[in-house]
Amino acid sequence: MARCLLVVLFLLTSCLFAFDYEVIRNHEGDKDSLSLYLNNREYLCLIGNDPVTTKRVYSFLARFIEQSELQNNPNSLLFRSTAKGGTEIVWQDTTLLVLSDSETLLNEKRQNGLPRLIDFARSIQIDNGAHPISLQAKAKFKPINHVQLSDVAGQAFGAIFPASHPFLPLGTRLRVMNPLKDWSIVVQVVRHDKWVSESSIGINSKAIRALGMEETGAVRTQFI
Repeated sequence: MARCLLVVLFLLTSCLFAFDYEVIRNHEGDKDSLSLYLNNREYLCLIGNDPVTTKRVYSFLARFIEQSELQNNPNSLLFRSTAKGGTEIVWQDTTLLVLSDSETLLNEKRQNGLPRLIDFARSIQIDNGAHPISLQAKAKFKPINHVQLSDVAGQAFGAIFPASHPFLPLGTRLRVMNPLKDWSIVVQVVRHDKWVSESSIGINSKAIRALGMEETGAVRTQFI
């Protein structure tokens, strides 16, 4: 009975600290932009629709989550001007993102200000750092269609394999499918690895064998 109660409590806690994120492409006039939505609310908008802009969005989210997991005070979040112009978002002396003047004006127009980020930071703070934040991506913006051998250790999270990627937020889960055999596995990003391509997901040799593959190659993936 006690074990059942513990399981229920764990599941409830996991749901409590889960949040959805989605990156949406916008096209207004002659300008493209990417908006970051967290729990169905826009928090940030960056100008551009290329891999560099995309990486900036995910890098910001990963750093934001890292500061939350460290239990840093959300009130220390601030916007400050840079020496070269523009605005940087800083949390606990860590620069999360640098916005251009145009991006600063765009976010002001869309009311994506500091109070909104602070409110979101408070909503995902974790007591004593005891429980990980669960990330669920609603949509992917860039196809990941290749697996790459990585030295991520072990087989973590039970049936879920550890994975690495240059900038996807830690905790992101993907289903990876071998199109030749229709075998699939679930992986979770546990490490950022600059040596892994943006269009690849880094997995270890155990995960590659579980896919029925002998080496790296083309795959199909979906966020879950």
